[in-house]
Amino acid sequence: MRALAVHCHPCVESLVAAARDAAVRGLEAGGHEVRLIDRYAEGFRPELAAHEWRGHVDGVRDDVCAPHIEALRWAEAIVFVYPTWWGMQPAMLRGWLDRGWATGVAYDLTGDLTGLVGRLKHVRRLVVVTTHGSSKLQNAL
Repeated sequence: MRALAVHCHPCVESLVAAARDAAVRGLEAGGHEVRLIDRYAEGFRPELAAHEWRGHVDGVRDDVCAPHIEALRWAEAIVFVYPTWWGMQPAMLRGWLDRGWATGVAYDLTGDLTGLVGRLKHVRRLVVVTTHGSSKLQNAL
C-alpha cells in the first residue's frame, strides 16, 4: 500500500518525532511504500492567501501546494502524526488542510455549489497518531 505520512511538529527531538519515526518504520517493515511530508521542515506557510480563498470554488491555489496535491492523489493510506494542542491539530497542519485539501483535490462542488462530492476515494486507510499532555481540568477551560 502507498502510505503518505504527514508529520507536524516544530522540534526534531520531540515525542511526536519519535512517534513519526516509529510509524514510518512500522509501515516500511510491513512492506508499504512510504512518502513523508514534514510540515515544519519544509517551511510550509499555512496561511490561506486572499486569492486562494477567492478562487476556492475554481480550485485556485499556489504552486507550492502542487507536490502535496500529487502526494494526496498518490496515497492509498494517510497517516497523520501530530500533537494535540488546545484540543486540536497545530495551525500548521490545519493550514495544510485548508490549502491543499481543496476543490478539485479532496472534493468537487455540485453544480449549484450547495454540496460536495468526495475525490479521495482511493484512500483506503486514515490513521491519526497524536499526543496530548494536558489535564482534564485544563481542557475544560
